[in-house]
This record gives sequence, C-alpha cells and structure tokens, in this order.
Amino acid sequence: IKNLTLGLGVLILAILGIWLISARPASQETPANDHPQAEAQADGTQVVQVTAKVGYSPAVTVAKADTPTKLKVVTNNTYDCSIALTVPAVGYRGMLPYSGTTEIDIPPQKAGTEIQGVCTMGMYRFQIKFI
Repeated sequence: IKNLTLGLGVLILAILGIWLISARPASQETPANDHPQAEAQADGTQVVQVTAKVGYSPAVTVAKADTPTKLKVVTNNTYDCSIALTVPAVGYRGMLPYSGTTEIDIPPQKAGTEIQGVCTMGMYRFQIKFI
C-alpha cells in the first residue's frame, strides 16, 4: 500500500505540474499587432525567422498575406526535441541541424491563415499569422 500511495502522489504531482505549465493567464495574451512582423525583402518576398532551442521563439509572428514567405529556423547548439520540426500546412517534416539555419518555403497564404510549426513531441509550437 505504501508503494501505491507513493505512485498516486507522484501521478498527482505530475498532472498538477503539466497543468501549471500549460495554463496561461489571459493577461499574457499579446494582441496581434504586438507580435514580431515578417521582414520584407527587396524581391517582394518576406522572411520569418524563428529560433529553435528549448522551444520556438518568437511563438507568434505576423506576416503579410498573398506574399511568398521563407521561414528560416535557426538552431545554435540545440539538442532538445525542437530540432524535430513539423510544419503540416506546407508538408515539412524533418530534423534540423544542431547548429545552423534551415529554410522552408511557404507559398502565398490568404489573409486569416495561421500556419503552425510543432516539435514531433507536441511540446513546443510556433505560429505564423497572415494578415
């Protein structure tokens, strides 16, 4: 019974920890106009840069709709699950290098489209919002 009680206590603490980590107060929500913007290029494209290391940063980037976009994912001694990236909307699934830059082409998107990138474990995410 002692092992059962200990196991149940650990399970309850794990569930509480996951809930606390995933809970995000509404006060931390950032309006869309406060998110980083994609960088316009001279050739009419735009670049969204995301850093992958213990998650993705920035978590949300705003990009111009109807514009070809290049997603640049930068790693620097990244050894966590954020190097295993999936971007379902564009059919990308791959392992990022531990250090380097990976470029992913995103075709022009309609206004209101939101593209997500996620690690294969589902722990870390980022989003590009097209306006």
